[in-house]
Amino acid sequence: MREPSFTILGDLAQAIHDGRGILRWEELAAVFPPSSVVRHDITLSYRSTAEIIEFANRILPHTGAGLSPAQPVFRSGEEVKVIRARDAGERRRLVCSFLDECRRKGMRSVALIGRQAEDCRELWRTLKEDGVEADLLEEGQREYRGGLSVVPVHLSKGLEFDAVLLTDADATRYPATPPGAKLLYVGCTRALHLLRVLYVGRISPLLEREAGWRPGEPALGSRS
Repeated sequence: MREPSFTILGDLAQAIHDGRGILRWEELAAVFPPSSVVRHDITLSYRSTAEIIEFANRILPHTGAGLSPAQPVFRSGEEVKVIRARDAGERRRLVCSFLDECRRKGMRSVALIGRQAEDCRELWRTLKEDGVEADLLEEGQREYRGGLSVVPVHLSKGLEFDAVLLTDADATRYPATPPGAKLLYVGCTRALHLLRVLYVGRISPLLEREAGWRPGEPALGSRS
């Protein structure tokens, strides 16, 4: 007779809520007898393009989850672009440029992912001033209607979009810490086909190499 069994699934790189869940699979060793546990690491990723997965893989080691890089099932697309805005006005223009790009490319579900809820509310109000219709996703909201969404990164977990713009990937909002890396990883892996990363000032240390910074150069935020 077959004994009862159950399966625990999870992605530790997306464990973004402190004090909930586990940090390492080894923590379950005290709960179950070792002889009764079989662990399988699933590394194949079918969702995003190879370029997006490889970009996210460069953030993965900073999460502290000890996970192997995801392996894309080959579906190539566009390179991920990291874009610097010199000030809030240029950032506003670049957001509109991204939305125009998505329209041209036929992206049906698009997300502007901000770090904090207030960042997203401010961006949503700016879009409204520019005559752009978007849904602001907030805590407690149960309905997701597709189209253009403005969403804080912690609420984007579990969602997916044709195109994503991370709107504020700066050093203050995404520091080089495991929690910062996990949030950034979640934001990047929401994109199916198109991913753009935008920042003002100094970029997150987690993305300095992706933005073209090299050791020995001045910090990106100090450039003219």
